Amino acid sequence: MTGLRVLSGRLSHLRWTQHTPPTTPARADATCYESLSRNDSDRVQARTATIVTHFLSESRLSRLFPLWVGSCRVRPGQPWRPILNTYRAHATLLTALTREFVGERGRLNEPSIQAVGLTKRYGSFTALDSLNLNVEGSKCVGFLGPNGAGKTTTLKLFTDLIRASSGEALVNGVNVHTRKKKALESVGTLIETPEIYPSLTPREALSMVAETRGVPAAERKKRIEDVVTEVRMDEWVDKRVGKFSKGMKQRINIAAALLSDPRIFLLDEPSTGLDPRGMSEVRDIVKSLKGKQRLIFMSSHLLSEVTDICDEVAMIDHGKLLVYDTLSNVTSRFSGGENIVEVGFLRPLDGGVNGRIASGVPGVTSAERVDDRTLRIRFNGGASTQERLLSNLVGMNLGVISYKPASSALEDVYLSLIKDTK
Repeated sequence: MTGLRVLSGRLSHLRWTQHTPPTTPARADATCYESLSRNDSDRVQARTATIVTHFLSESRLSRLFPLWVGSCRVRPGQPWRPILNTYRAHATLLTALTREFVGERGRLNEPSIQAVGLTKRYGSFTALDSLNLNVEGSKCVGFLGPNGAGKTTTLKLFTDLIRASSGEALVNGVNVHTRKKKALESVGTLIETPEIYPSLTPREALSMVAETRGVPAAERKKRIEDVVTEVRMDEWVDKRVGKFSKGMKQRINIAAALLSDPRIFLLDEPSTGLDPRGMSEVRDIVKSLKGKQRLIFMSSHLLSEVTDICDEVAMIDHGKLLVYDTLSNVTSRFSGGENIVEVGFLRPLDGGVNGRIASGVPGVTSAERVDDRTLRIRFNGGASTQERLLSNLVGMNLGVISYKPASSALEDVYLSLIKDTK
């Protein structure tokens, strides 16, 4: 650590020498060359110092120390002295630092959450056992598992509501425990079911939350109007919450989580305890959030909900991650390469349509009737086979109105994996 402190102290003495960049630099190096070729060495120096300081604050620079050793020399009786006196040396250092920064922090332009060896113990009971999970990009991920599997524990660790026994929870690459405010500034959460004062209106309740979250006073009114519209509660915004149904209260809770316009949304079984109408309303809201460049990580034990809403699925049991992949890959991987889709039709189907589909579309192994307007079709293959199947169904003029992975396929995988862990 002494060497690292010396290195940190010597950053202020770095001086940069500019040279003409090569004509075909690697893409990663191009940014460094471009930055260093500008007549602004102080800015480049500050940029590198910022990255180095960031790593020093989390004791991560030791991985890069060999690079510095290769670029510095030790003189008897003198401290470490940077001899980065060529353009390429500067570019190499900055590239390595940037690559390390990006590798540790995820893609800088995409939301991400990451668990690294994340463990939580309560005495002798292990609620979460060395969870390693990396979720990146704008998508909806279903976090499936039975009661007591570790789903809520994971979400609480990602929001620092509880402390990990070991490992790290990172949000956009930032440790949620050591740098909580920075990590959670772009996160909206709905964990378990928070209560709203029944005597307040949604506008009053959301105003309190906005103030607590640090939303500027000048922006609060518009943000409240925006989120109330997003959860479709405009006409109820000035009514007393005490008269609301559970579904309506849950929509206000979602609105509260959206006040800071988060890019990451953590939901803990958002439709649990709601009646069918409330469940449908919450699902529709979550679907609408998917199209707004957000990462939604949603725990659930409802397989139909995950199939309907999510792009990817992670399954957990006894605190251990069992699988994480796209829905289609998960169902295909654990069913011998066979996929299942449910297709809804506008009109009742005639008796011979099952056989025509099974024999007329390559890759289809069976087509079974769920009811007079729904078929469950099994096929071998991936996305191209799905595309061909849908194209053929549309071409048959059967009036296709819905096409989605069958919840029964995910159920088969789920029951198989959970059974194997017992």
